[in-house]
Amino acid sequence: MKQLIDHHVHFTGSLSNKFLNTQGLNITEKTDWNLNYHNFFEIYKTRKELFKRLKQPMEEKYYQGTLDIAQQYFEEEIDQFQLRVGIKPYIVSMIEAIEYFEKKHDLSDFGKLVITLISDEKGNIINCSSDILEKFFDEINSKKAYNERIIGFDFSGPEDNMDINLILKYIDAIKCYSSDLEIMVHIGEFTNIEKWQEVFRRIELLLDKNINRISHGTMLWLNPKLISETEEAAVKKEQNKLLKRISDQKTIIEICPSANFLMSPLDHVNDIPFELFQKLNINYTINTDNRTIFNTSLKKELGLVL
Repeated sequence: MKQLIDHHVHFTGSLSNKFLNTQGLNITEKTDWNLNYHNFFEIYKTRKELFKRLKQPMEEKYYQGTLDIAQQYFEEEIDQFQLRVGIKPYIVSMIEAIEYFEKKHDLSDFGKLVITLISDEKGNIINCSSDILEKFFDEINSKKAYNERIIGFDFSGPEDNMDINLILKYIDAIKCYSSDLEIMVHIGEFTNIEKWQEVFRRIELLLDKNINRISHGTMLWLNPKLISETEEAAVKKEQNKLLKRISDQKTIIEICPSANFLMSPLDHVNDIPFELFQKLNINYTINTDNRTIFNTSLKKELGLVL
């Protein structure tokens, strides 16, 4: 039987509303995808503030928050969740929480961590530096628990002013420290679709680095007419070229059905081209992204597309 794994889970966007003491901050309807896009970031910021206001010490908040997310997946009978969180000293508390939860419920490999490097609206990576990265890898190499739990690095943030050269430098640095960690990048997700040529150029540069996963990559498989009616043929040509390369390099595309539908020009969640992926032998996963912001679960996401 195939394991049920959520490969793409953001910490702040997956904490339960009960944990954050809120009645619910989510996006469940699509009126205008651009509006949803802006609302998403506002909701995410609000949830971060709610998390900061909790009265426990920071280490305890991350510990309890990780237990909260683990409990959601346990109740859903999911085999593994891969939790994305910024590079910070509280990761040890999160690892301890996962280990406690696994021991309590007689589980193994239930929770994994992905370290997220976050860019701001100007393209600056705001939660990391070369010194922080070096110190972090020193800790990874000195602690067995880190090696067992941390499976990769993710790059996320607004795309319009993404500094692709900076991201490429960080990818090189990470690979110098470790060749075993996966590299995944949020790309082709939330952006001005008129900049499709620049988005595809960035994806090509990332594929040159042999990244392991493309998070969302919506513009790679969106109907070309929804990207540019006047340049439909050119868009399609670039999509085909990149999708073939993704197939050849065994790069994984992380599909998050609700997020992909609610925050892109996609007409319907059923328009995600799974038949095309299978025809081209493209590896993909189904994920929740921010499960409580989108008021979803992994089984619900699978039910939307299967």
